[in-house]
Amino acid sequence: MAANGDCWADGINSDDVASLVYFAGCSGAGVVATGFVNPFYGGVDIDGKGNLVTVSLFGKSFSLPSVVYVYSGCNPACTLISTTTLTGENIFGHLGKQAYGS
Repeated sequence: MAANGDCWADGINSDDVASLVYFAGCSGAGVVATGFVNPFYGGVDIDGKGNLVTVSLFGKSFSLPSVVYVYSGCNPACTLISTTTLTGENIFGHLGKQAYGS
């Protein structure tokens, strides 16, 4: 949850296409965010600058390692700021007190 009370959730549909859903005030049905490029679902967190940090379970294919994506906005338009490739498969991570970008 963002400091202003907004929420996000990511997932995949039956065709394995990932999407991010933005919930203004953490309520309602939500709106699919644009500009979300994650190939798979994974964890969602917020860094010290208020950017959305997401983890993709795999890279662009099942044989590639996980990737961390950092976005600004996503309410509902996302702007990709950076990516970082991880080792192996990761589905969730938490930034902790000294978050990325803080």
